[in-house]
Amino acid sequence: ERKGEREREKRRKVEEEKGRRGGKRQDMREREGAERRKDFARSLRRRSRDRDRERALGDRERLTDRDQNRSSKRQKTK
Repeated sequence: ERKGEREREKRRKVEEEKGRRGGKRQDMREREGAERRKDFARSLRRRSRDRDRERALGDRERLTDRDQNRSSKRQKTK
């Protein structure tokens, strides 16, 4: 009787430890996934920010070109 009980207790302890270990591993995996998602979001934000900056620079350059064209046309007509 006692032997069987002791065996059962051992088995239960081992299973509990297994569960605990699995939980730890799962937490790490979830944390890594969260980090990966954060990095991805950060890179997307950076990419869109760079694109906006380039577009803004391009718009500014285009405006100056248009202004230059206008001024050169004025000079031609005078």
